[in-house]
Amino acid sequence: SVCVDSIVFKFTGFTPKGGIWSGPGLSNSTDSTFKPRVAGVGTHIVKYSLGAGLCLRNDSLEVTVLPLPNVNAGPDQDTICIKDSPVELATQAGVNPPAGTPGSSWSGPGVSGTQFNPVIAGLGTHTITYRFKSANGCDSSDTKTIIVNPLPSVSARDTSVCRSTSGQAVQMLNAT
Repeated sequence: SVCVDSIVFKFTGFTPKGGIWSGPGLSNSTDSTFKPRVAGVGTHIVKYSLGAGLCLRNDSLEVTVLPLPNVNAGPDQDTICIKDSPVELATQAGVNPPAGTPGSSWSGPGVSGTQFNPVIAGLGTHTITYRFKSANGCDSSDTKTIIVNPLPSVSARDTSVCRSTSGQAVQMLNAT
């Protein structure tokens, strides 16, 4: 069996040479190149034929093309501040397969295990990858973007508000 995203490959070991290959993922030719993506997911019979008429001989192979696992890194974009606590990536909504599934891993700037640390990643836009390899050996990945913003700047002047004897509020800027 092969994964649907596997590179093309040739069947070998068939003799005598000179036969025709046919079936899903093949081009009805003497070239034994099998294209899993063209064949599609499922079990396929590919045939090797040699000769003609009463001298026609056939042999066949069963090839199973496996699907890629469904992988989702959660929300496509997150925005956090540089001083925020590390984010637990695996427990965010929509992450699939779920946290702790064997064969899953996170990678990217600021990622350690299943956590994204904005201080380590630094300011800017970061691409984080969630990869999963299923028990059948096929793997797939999904990415998300995390934008790390600087802390907002806050500026306030000293201001006092007093009530005058008439009852109106009087604002006094830069009062001490």
